Amino acid sequence: MRKFLLAAILFSFSGVSYAVDCKVHKVYCKIVQLQPRIDKTKAMQLSNWIYKGAKAIGIDPLVSVAILNQENRFRNVHTYEVDTKIVEECHSTSCTRIVTEHQEVADMGIAQINIRTAVGFGFDLQRLYDHDVEYAIESHFVILKSKIDMCKDLGEHSWSCYHSVTPEHRLKYVKMVSRYLK
Repeated sequence: MRKFLLAAILFSFSGVSYAVDCKVHKVYCKIVQLQPRIDKTKAMQLSNWIYKGAKAIGIDPLVSVAILNQENRFRNVHTYEVDTKIVEECHSTSCTRIVTEHQEVADMGIAQINIRTAVGFGFDLQRLYDHDVEYAIESHFVILKSKIDMCKDLGEHSWSCYHSVTPEHRLKYVKMVSRYLK
């Protein structure tokens, strides 16, 4: 009997199959609904971190799920700004063109935390750059709490300041994120 239970437990956490009660694990189920091909073990771990962070700041965890889906579809990748310079030198018989590109990280990881925001909050840039997902989720909630407090006069959409405090950008963001709250 013990061997069967151990095998059942190991199988259930192998990422192969999850029998989940969506009334209990709403965050997990929403992640999987939005990104059906996501690794189920990863989705469960994300849901635990998101639930914990949302509970700590007193928001609906599904708001955070919607924001993270909008930001990066739960992919843990960075976006970069690329600066391209072209120098052309011509001599009497030929021309030479030298193209150089300088790439700089702009937004980091699963929560797409802007580098300037990360510096401003004093986050560990190396942990964010190294794709520490748990740290990125924790940082996401620090930012989200700060933005909600800053924009509390917006009421139920105070979370939209996560993206921008500029009204026209914020309103677009509300529309984009709200698609995932349904």
